[in-house]
Amino acid sequence: MIGGAYPMLNGRFGADETTDHLFTSACRMLVFLCLLATPLPSVSDTTLPVVTVSEDRGELDLAGRVALFVEPAPFNIDQVRRQPASAWQLPPHGINAGYDRSGHWVRLILRNPYDRPVKRLIQLEYPLLDHIEFYHMRRGFMLDQAVTGDTQPFSQRPLPQPDFVFPVTIPPDSDTHTYLRIRTDGSVQAPLKLWQEEAYYADREITLIWRSVFYGMLIVFAAFNLFLFMSSREPAHLSYVFLVLSVLALVMTITGFSYQHFYPEVPWLNNEATLVVVPLFLLALCLFNSSFLKLQQSHPKMHRLLQVMTIGSGLCVLGAFILPYAISTRLSVLIGIPVATINLMAGLMLFRQRETEIRLFSFAWALMVVGILATGLSKVGVIPNLEIVQHSIPIGTTLQAVLFSLALAVRFNRQRVAYFQARQHQAEAMEQQKSAEAALYRAASHNEITGLPNRGMFERALQNNLESLKPPELIGVFKLQIHDFEEIYKTLGYEHAEQLLARFARRLNERAVRTDEVSVIERGPYGHFSVSQVDSSTFALLTRGHSRTRLLERVQSATDPLRQPIDFMGLSLEMPFSVGCSFATTITDDVQSLLRESAIALDHAGNLDTFATMYDPVMNPYSPDRLTLMTDLREAIRRNELSLHLQPQRHLESGLVSGFEALVRWPHGRRGPIPPDEFIPVAERTGLIRPLTRWVLDEALRFCERLNEVDDSLTVSINISAVNLRDPEFIRDVLNLLDAHRMAATRLKLEVTETAAMEEPLRSLAVLSELRDHGISLSIDDFGTGHSSLSYLRRLPVDEIKIDRSFVMYMDANEGDATIVRATVNLCHDLGYQVVAEGVETQSVLDQLTAMGCDGAQGYYLSAPLPEDQLLEWLEQHHRGKQLLHQKTRRATE
Repeated sequence: MIGGAYPMLNGRFGADETTDHLFTSACRMLVFLCLLATPLPSVSDTTLPVVTVSEDRGELDLAGRVALFVEPAPFNIDQVRRQPASAWQLPPHGINAGYDRSGHWVRLILRNPYDRPVKRLIQLEYPLLDHIEFYHMRRGFMLDQAVTGDTQPFSQRPLPQPDFVFPVTIPPDSDTHTYLRIRTDGSVQAPLKLWQEEAYYADREITLIWRSVFYGMLIVFAAFNLFLFMSSREPAHLSYVFLVLSVLALVMTITGFSYQHFYPEVPWLNNEATLVVVPLFLLALCLFNSSFLKLQQSHPKMHRLLQVMTIGSGLCVLGAFILPYAISTRLSVLIGIPVATINLMAGLMLFRQRETEIRLFSFAWALMVVGILATGLSKVGVIPNLEIVQHSIPIGTTLQAVLFSLALAVRFNRQRVAYFQARQHQAEAMEQQKSAEAALYRAASHNEITGLPNRGMFERALQNNLESLKPPELIGVFKLQIHDFEEIYKTLGYEHAEQLLARFARRLNERAVRTDEVSVIERGPYGHFSVSQVDSSTFALLTRGHSRTRLLERVQSATDPLRQPIDFMGLSLEMPFSVGCSFATTITDDVQSLLRESAIALDHAGNLDTFATMYDPVMNPYSPDRLTLMTDLREAIRRNELSLHLQPQRHLESGLVSGFEALVRWPHGRRGPIPPDEFIPVAERTGLIRPLTRWVLDEALRFCERLNEVDDSLTVSINISAVNLRDPEFIRDVLNLLDAHRMAATRLKLEVTETAAMEEPLRSLAVLSELRDHGISLSIDDFGTGHSSLSYLRRLPVDEIKIDRSFVMYMDANEGDATIVRATVNLCHDLGYQVVAEGVETQSVLDQLTAMGCDGAQGYYLSAPLPEDQLLEWLEQHHRGKQLLHQKTRRATE
């Protein structure tokens, strides 16, 4: 009722005021008296500041000119008006209460000294307030009121501006009271200004122009750095694009621009955007700084700390969608301070590098830190909310984005300069690079000592020749290996030995190049090469022709001169070598097979007195048939499918059987009988020799048990290999089997070849000595065919020497063989050994051996190897025949 009094009176008496001044004055006095009589809140207006409007001032900052009341509980306008003057505060630097969810009432008294109504705009320049109630009153009567805030649709605002603007009309010669109730989950700030309408809109136009320029500049920065990223793939440019876009979103959101233009009727989206933009901006800062500064190597601790801040910022982004508004805003502000500080410290740590971009980075962060600190301290109420403080983050982010862009530009320019310099150096070094590549290729494809092509080049040349092969043409692979070149290394030293090897290789290549049948492996700036070095002392030649014999002859004519001694360092040195070869007749032959076959032939070449050894499938111990044979042999041992044959030995002086040699036989189910010289080497290479030897020992000792029924003095001889001598369990296996069969050790005789005994002399001597200590007789088998030392053999604890059959079989027709056998018998007798001759095939040989004084004989003339049952029958007949002969001799004597 009182609120409408003044307009009514003014309307009624305003026309007569010029004619009857006294009446008008009386009316005004009456109204004044009525107001005095009306009950009013106990607030003394004289204690509160009054703002007098002036036509001369288009803008007035209201800091220090408004009163503040913090309600202890939700109050309405009437309750607030009744508060005493002592309940109101007079903030001298504007209203900044920090994070406080209480309702804050702002009171502003406006005085119009003019005799006409005055229109003004009250601007609350902080668009991040949740709830605002606006009341404009005169003498207790409501002139205008509104409810707005960023939780309300934008259309509810009195004026469509990004911040909160309330139009007021002040009646002539009167005072009005404006009340603002502010409640928010964020920071309570109320920077107020009083504007003339024309001045406000002019200022808004200028502000909009500058912000448009700013937004456009940020968009240009983002687009330019996105282009740089697409061309350079530098992660810092992409993270800078993310940073610039987050700055753009941040400034648009905190200034209310995005709410006004993008989603004016969706207040919840505005709230979410307000919560997200700050931590999103901090996350973008951390990502950019991590990629720009590259602290992983130089400052790993700072890098890890920056990663922690990145994770924290990311969690705040997620928290914006989960946590309450008040908690989320506080977390964003609180984490902003350490993020800014740590990033500034990171830049300062690198400042001493004296790189322009790092210094620009540090300066940009200093500005940003000032802005963030000022805003953070303002929001928690530590410092007043001055205008420069209000715009500290937009100013700081703008300057930071500019300086960051300059820093990236400096780095990009430096990288471009370095790139062009590198390209220039690359162009200048192109020839050097080609030379280096040629040198690397040569090093990778040639032997560093001889300069010959290596195995890889030889394989490529062989493959090319195989692809162009046209039958009946054939291709031959010859491998030449120098004997015992390690001894030359040890004698001359590596440097001189390598010089000798290079000379030999050069001579070989010179002769091979001049041989038409030898293919050229490489033609290049370093010369023509027809020889490849495939190993440290092994060379390979590739031949092509129509006849194996012709190719063998041509290679022999090329290599024979190399067998002549070489004059080196005042010495005349021979370099003997062996040659192995293999041939391909069809294009289906593959490279690796030919190389493997020539290597197998080379392994056999050292034992033959020929120029070259040609590959034969029989030589191949690694053939698929041999692998199958290994599996079958294992099964044959497990299933007891082997058989034991025994060949008797005769004592020449008495004519009696002195013992037997046990020989293993394998009647294969599919392949028929397999000779021992085929499956025993397989057993030695595959580890089957141990179970095979145990099987033979077990069967031989079981046969000894049967011999006890005939003659318990007869012995059984068993062959053992070098592998058995290296087996640490061999002695224990032998003794365990003797115990299992309750057989005396003297009944067992073990035969070992002189070559096997020489493989590991010390180990062999120790094993044989221990066997001899247990009473087991020992014999050297195949004497005369291996490589041995008489001085070493003399140390072996053996009882018997068996002369190899190659010397015995034809000694009746070959005087040389007879001489060797006679000398061996005499030598062994002088050394205290018994002598047994193998390979006795005729009576004349047996007579000669008897005349030489040989102790024993063994051979097909006496008996072929027989199975156990047949041998026992033979032995019984032999004994009866000896008994009859003995009886006839005794009768004749009587």
